[in-house]
Amino acid sequence: MSLKFIQNLHQKLLSMGFPQTVFYLSKDNYLEVTAKHVSKEHALLEVAKYYDIPLEQIMTIGDNFNDSPMLALASLGVAMVNAPEGVKKSANLVTASNDQHGVTQAIIEHVLN
Repeated sequence: MSLKFIQNLHQKLLSMGFPQTVFYLSKDNYLEVTAKHVSKEHALLEVAKYYDIPLEQIMTIGDNFNDSPMLALASLGVAMVNAPEGVKKSANLVTASNDQHGVTQAIIEHVLN
């Protein structure tokens, strides 16, 4: 399927009003459909609650639109440099790309040091 088709389908689904469903592009050509209550943000809240860890002590790392709410929720949200601009804006910091071991760099710099 073409990139334009996926993006048009995304816009059409958003306009149709499915209140229990979320549609988002996790990449330009990946349309993801989930139940509204299923997200990385909700998973982070559940894990933090289970382990009794305040959000002020949590760092998240992400590289795409489905990561944005999780990045904004944590005290330290780190986006990969290869993430779309909108994702980078939802983060506190930007690290190196996936190919440049950005996750490792972020963990070393902000967790281990």
